[in-house]
Amino acid sequence: MSRSLVALAGLGGAFVVLVGCGPNCQSTCEHVYNTCGIEKPGQDQRELTRDCVYECETALKNSGELGEYNPNQRRSTSESIVLENDAQATAWMDCVWFIAPEGTPEQCEDLDPRSGYCAPI
Repeated sequence: MSRSLVALAGLGGAFVVLVGCGPNCQSTCEHVYNTCGIEKPGQDQRELTRDCVYECETALKNSGELGEYNPNQRRSTSESIVLENDAQATAWMDCVWFIAPEGTPEQCEDLDPRSGYCAPI
């Protein structure tokens, strides 16, 4: 095997390990909308999950700071929150998994958009 293939194999192995270490946008959005069953009028779970993954992954492409964003702070349901960067997307994912790690009905209740936690949901 050539050196470049060995290096790529090593990088590929590291990537698999890193991806498997914690939540990502896909798993977090599926947890919110499928495991917890959070609903929004006029949208089915597939649409909600797809839109969630898109917003989260788009935010991850932009480096930045948390700024005023704090997903652990209860927000008014009328506030429009948009994840803008990687720090915010990471904090949002951490909030979701902290609030509802097992996806029980009691835990998921706090992820309901009316609760105001872990916005945007």
